[in-house]
Amino acid sequence: MRNILLSLVLLFAAISSALAQELTVKSFKLAGSDLTAQTQPRKDLNNRNCAVVKVQFVG
Repeated sequence: MRNILLSLVLLFAAISSALAQELTVKSFKLAGSDLTAQTQPRKDLNNRNCAVVKVQFVG
């Protein structure tokens, strides 16, 4: 009985995670007042400054 319950939980978790992998971009905008890129700069593998992309999930 315990093995069946564990199998069902794992199956449900696998299906849920497989279905949760699809995202849709509804809007994209420039935040002119956001200073994160200037105050906390990051470098890419070529030692060049890279962009900051902030993602907000609304659920």
